[in-house]
Amino acid sequence: MYTTLRKLSDINEDSLVNKILAGFNKQEIDDEAIDVLFIHKMAGLDSTIASIKSVANYHKKKRLIAADIAEFVFPYLMEKYPDYTDLKSCIIAARSFACKAISYEELFEKRISARYASALLAGKGSAAAAANAIEYLTLKNSSNSLASTYEAAKYAILNAPISEINKQGELRKLEMLIVAHLL
Repeated sequence: MYTTLRKLSDINEDSLVNKILAGFNKQEIDDEAIDVLFIHKMAGLDSTIASIKSVANYHKKKRLIAADIAEFVFPYLMEKYPDYTDLKSCIIAARSFACKAISYEELFEKRISARYASALLAGKGSAAAAANAIEYLTLKNSSNSLASTYEAAKYAILNAPISEINKQGELRKLEMLIVAHLL
């Protein structure tokens, strides 16, 4: 998966562009291909997620990564809310739409369902809020939804009933899951 300094500049990732310019000892923005894995090594996961927005076929890749993130934290959310099954159907819908197996109208219906479920669970606490954020954002098609899905997943892991060491391990696994999409 590749991007360029120009594409990163076009999506207003100026601090990342400046970091890469310095790393390559360049003075000007150009169209030379940059591997997103290099961005991960140089600037970390948050910058990697931001840079994915500049990649061709971004929307399909974003939906598939978001679905994987949601599926990764699914067991933690189901442990706390075992009767809450809408998240799984949203993960399936996001993947199906990314692969053109369902229409936008079908996806939109799932988004309405996710909003309704979100309103119902809003008063049930932060884990439910994380579940709803993940569910809704997995289906949403905005430039910041992948980053927001990732943040909600981190929140779900950090608030899971597991040890601190296990939380750090799960965060690392989440990072590797995202990096695997870049290969």
